Amino acid sequence: MDLSAIDQELGKYAVVLGEGGEVTAATVEKYTGSSREYNQFELLRALVAHNPERSYMIARSMMKHSRSSPLILVIATLYGTFFKALIYQGMGARPNPKTASAQLGVSEFALRDIAKAAQNYSGGHLARIVGYLREADRQAKGMASPNLRDSDILDELLFKILY
Repeated sequence: MDLSAIDQELGKYAVVLGEGGEVTAATVEKYTGSSREYNQFELLRALVAHNPERSYMIARSMMKHSRSSPLILVIATLYGTFFKALIYQGMGARPNPKTASAQLGVSEFALRDIAKAAQNYSGGHLARIVGYLREADRQAKGMASPNLRDSDILDELLFKILY
């Protein structure tokens, strides 16, 4: 984008915001909507933080750009983390990060999401989430309900995980 195009876009905000109005990231999102493409890792972080609003916002964005984040890939990513969070809970109150990451076969960076999921969800809920993810995987592959859209499968999955 060249400078004249940027100037033209800022001129549009000047009309909306008035004299001296400040253009912030929140302003841009409010008036243009989010055009950012999210990925399965950002959805994962929103889910392990148990943030429903952000989870659904990311999921809606991802379904608009489903070619860059196919549902099967999203489900696989979520499954890996929530399954390992269930195992992580069985390691005791505060497992050593180096030992836990080695046992789970993940980096210490990935262990943060696993530990947060283990902290924010009970063992019973994690076990149910693993089941929900298996069911969603079958649905996404057309085995359970061949007429479901990916967005419907993901919406239902998020509801089950978060509530």
